[in-house]
Amino acid sequence: MSFAEYFIGAGNVHVSPLDANGDFTKWHDIKEVPVFEWNPNVEYADNFKTGKTGPNLQDLHVPIKRTAALMMTMKERTKENLESILHGVSTTESSGTMSTPVNLPAGIANNDIILVPGDHVGITNLVLKDSAGSPATLVAGTDYSFDGDSKLITFLDVSGLTQPFKVFSYSFATSRSTTILSATPADIAVLFDGINLAVPGQKIWARIDRVSFGPAAKFSLKAGSASGTANEPDAYELSGVALLKPGNEQDDGYGVIRIY
Repeated sequence: MSFAEYFIGAGNVHVSPLDANGDFTKWHDIKEVPVFEWNPNVEYADNFKTGKTGPNLQDLHVPIKRTAALMMTMKERTKENLESILHGVSTTESSGTMSTPVNLPAGIANNDIILVPGDHVGITNLVLKDSAGSPATLVAGTDYSFDGDSKLITFLDVSGLTQPFKVFSYSFATSRSTTILSATPADIAVLFDGINLAVPGQKIWARIDRVSFGPAAKFSLKAGSASGTANEPDAYELSGVALLKPGNEQDDGYGVIRIY
């Protein structure tokens, strides 16, 4: 029985860093990728023959440039994905304590809201002191209130206290951080391992040898509408450019697709 050659793709996407020779190394699954596609493009040089006998007539149309733009939509915020999405570098910090006093800005008044300095998160056991000769410990609920997740201190009553106030110590939680637009990710190889739902039993395998991806077109920390929070997970659209693998020639192209 023969089937029409329609195509509805489904499958997994893996990526691999490249070594010094441009060869792929260790592959990892980038999880849910609902869209993976590329736009091949060929630019041509044209010429038109001119003469007095009539309209100009085209006598040349030759390819002078072949490019391929890749589009990929990610949905999962793994460490590796975030580095691609944000063009950043990820690090992990274990939980611990901060015990080096840090001054807060001077001139704090009642109801002022101040952020705890530094990048630690999940703060507990916050100790605030004033700058008197024998520092007085500020009392939570009387002198200030504190939200350990937002890291915001709201000063309730600063009368009789000597400024600048000091963040004297606190405990913080384990966290993973990714810098934003701080680095240009290295080129990667991309692999698609999938099936054609329109032709039972048909499998599709494709590899793009070298791709340079830009950051995500949009990164939402909160999304939705007037009716409330969004009802589906965020998606991160990445666009990239296929590059010729070092040592390859024109006949090698940018990669290969196999159907079996």
